[in-house]
Amino acid sequence: MASIYKCLGMKTHQTTVLDLSDIYNKLKNETPTIRAQSFDTFHQIQQHISLNEMIQLVNLLSQWCDTPDESRARFYEHLVRISTHLVLFIEQYFQCQHSEWSLPTAPMEDILIAYIHYLKSSQQYLLVPYYTRFISNVHIRNKAFAAFIYDLNVDAKMKKKIYKQAAACGLDMNAIIKELITRSLESDRSTLIIQWMDHPDRYVDALVYANILIRDLIRDESKGVEPILDLIRLLPQDIMEVVGDHLQSVMERTGEISDKQVQQRQALHEQASYRKYLSALDTFKQFDAHQPPHQPKWIHAQQDVGMLVPSEGIEYKLQKEAYDNELQSWKQQHAQLARAASEQVKSMLEFVSRADSNEEPAGDYLNNFKQYCIPNGVFMLCRIYQSVGSHSECLDLAEFVADEAYQLYKWFTKKELSKLMFMFGTSEVAMLARQ
Repeated sequence: MASIYKCLGMKTHQTTVLDLSDIYNKLKNETPTIRAQSFDTFHQIQQHISLNEMIQLVNLLSQWCDTPDESRARFYEHLVRISTHLVLFIEQYFQCQHSEWSLPTAPMEDILIAYIHYLKSSQQYLLVPYYTRFISNVHIRNKAFAAFIYDLNVDAKMKKKIYKQAAACGLDMNAIIKELITRSLESDRSTLIIQWMDHPDRYVDALVYANILIRDLIRDESKGVEPILDLIRLLPQDIMEVVGDHLQSVMERTGEISDKQVQQRQALHEQASYRKYLSALDTFKQFDAHQPPHQPKWIHAQQDVGMLVPSEGIEYKLQKEAYDNELQSWKQQHAQLARAASEQVKSMLEFVSRADSNEEPAGDYLNNFKQYCIPNGVFMLCRIYQSVGSHSECLDLAEFVADEAYQLYKWFTKKELSKLMFMFGTSEVAMLARQ
């Protein structure tokens, strides 16, 4: 300002607001150079401050922050920083003066959010909670901080520091996590946000969100189960135990279950169903991959053993003995794997069909999963029983599928039922052949 005063031959200490207004009006009619400079952003900022035009000042800063010029990126960064501290100073100045006047909310929020974006891009993460606290609108404040951590992939140490700083600044992380979930469900359903739900107070939110993502993955069978396993690995290891203990303590304390607790129990049951299926599938894959030992290429296999020379006969006997021992060991291990796999798969089918729980009302939140895992589980059992020659157990499985207590049959398509009937028929023929 002093340079402008000097240019006009005026003394700053004698200048009133009215005088300054006249000065700025005169500048518009001066030489092109002075006129151009008078419209420079810095000069406009000085003008609004000098004339006590605080609303125009904040609107100017908001407009400037909203339309940065890439060619002056560094200048923009400095301006955002200056603008942020300037509006905070002005706001706090009038609060100290016990004035009822305050800055317009929307432009001030725009400036703060622009500065938060800058802090994130420059990796000054620990400063973000401090400046977020000055956003007066609670909803916008939560949205701004949720946007900050949405795709922020940091290590556990930095995440802990951000949490601590957010708590110190009075931010409501529970509300922010819910905003984070809403944002994710409306866009790309990012798995990264699960890393921000590792506090016991947010375990239920983590379960509900993970279940929603798993449902999407189940609908897209082409991806297999690996993405589901990767997602479950992101969840805290003690999440099932902590949520279960919490629900149990609420029941013991209140003696009743609210609608909220019912939803939480459903989320727990749904997650447990996914885990039981994945565990059963893993055990079945171990069984299915357990192939018998390869038969050695017998020396002179097509000849009568009695015609072999002594050295060849000894080698033949040693190879046969080694193979027989290996085969016997494999059969024992295979039987153990078959027993473990069949028990796990059947337990999973009972659990998913809710045969072991009548406490919660029936719902359709697991229907897509049941249509996927129940037929797969029954086919796995058929393959296990037929692989080890337990055809009678395979036929018993038909009664299990048709049992009204479980109603497994209603989750099969017509094509799947036809395939199942064919497998049962194969076992029935094998049983008749033994008689």
